Amino acid sequence: KAPNAAWGDTFTRADGTGSLGTADSGGTYTASTGVWGISTNRAYPVSSGRVLAAVGSADHEVSVRFTDITNAIQQWLICRAVDGANYWRIGSSAPTASGQQVLAVQSIVAGAVVINVGVARYSRGDTITARCSGNTLTLLVNGAVVYERLMTTALAGASIGMQANTGANTFMDNLTCVTL
Repeated sequence: KAPNAAWGDTFTRADGTGSLGTADSGGTYTASTGVWGISTNRAYPVSSGRVLAAVGSADHEVSVRFTDITNAIQQWLICRAVDGANYWRIGSSAPTASGQQVLAVQSIVAGAVVINVGVARYSRGDTITARCSGNTLTLLVNGAVVYERLMTTALAGASIGMQANTGANTFMDNLTCVTL
């Protein structure tokens, strides 16, 4: 089955601190917690939190570019979200000030971290991709496969998103998704 564009957002619009507004593809975000805004064509957490976007299929491939990170401030790409308490996330819970970061995959069930595994490395400016197909999660950094595992939770989750705590340099860009 050929992929179908489900979401696309470059965040190229006026700066704002109240919401992310409407995505380039026309969809709207739901603030699960916190507030997100736009600064110089990048998304960022105004207050620590999570935004979700429905893409209509649990089989999807979602990507975001971590344009910058803040030392010790968590930053995540969300896939297979059922709701704000049940989803998978890929990113870093405690990045360092510079250099390569540990890329972690976490399964969140009823709001608690159930799986937490460091799986690869990434750097500022890299694009992180999560491909969810059937019960398989494949992670890519800049298009190269770095990890694959079986998923046992949130298999019906048909939303994507971003999560981060407030930080001076916590910015994300180019959130895209295709359904598989």
